[in-house]
Amino acid sequence: MQATLRYAATPEVVSAMLVDPDFHQLIGQNIKATACSTTPGQDTITATYRIPTSEALRVLPGSEQTLTSQLTWTTPLRDGQRRGKLTLTVEHFPAKFSADLSLAGDGADTRVAYDGVFRVNIPLVGGALEKKAAGSAQQILDAGQEIGERWLADHGH
Repeated sequence: MQATLRYAATPEVVSAMLVDPDFHQLIGQNIKATACSTTPGQDTITATYRIPTSEALRVLPGSEQTLTSQLTWTTPLRDGQRRGKLTLTVEHFPAKFSADLSLAGDGADTRVAYDGVFRVNIPLVGGALEKKAAGSAQQILDAGQEIGERWLADHGH
């Protein structure tokens, strides 16, 4: 799965936004999380969302699941460019979304490119679940575009 998001801000501002706890609280609201907690670090953040069980996760018991997102940036490269890694996992579910990120200035904007794969380790049905779950990962990325634009506006960018 590949996706590219564009934001009207510098690479430094966008990389900081993507590890900001407030940004992840907004994502939690967008994906209808009943709870969201974050653990920020130097160029990294772990966000844990309590989310309603999606169609792709109906094989799990309960009406809610715990989704954990971890984003880590490398040291900034020239011109604010960065590389990063994003992982999404669901507690008690043998699956993982993993994406390599590339962040770079693109004229007056910053481009964040995601190159990811969703793997479900369940024999026979894993492939079908991967397709459904990839849609959920895309939904989170789409939310990141809208929320990022709102976050930038709220922070004077």
